[in-house]
Amino acid sequence: MRPAPPRSQWFATLAGLVAVVSIWRGTWLLMDLYVFPLSPVLSSIASIGSGLMLLFIAGWSLEDAA
Repeated sequence: MRPAPPRSQWFATLAGLVAVVSIWRGTWLLMDLYVFPLSPVLSSIASIGSGLMLLFIAGWSLEDAA
């Protein structure tokens, strides 16, 4: 068995987790307010589509770089 990581590492991991979740929560709230504020379904579809396009573009550029 490996020894448990020190408490400072646990704290840094927890702080990083809270930071990432907070960033995503804020991003989603802003998208809900500004993308299509009167249509939550259309806003969700547009957000999913733009996210997929960004992933596709990022994947495409990573393949070209390799």
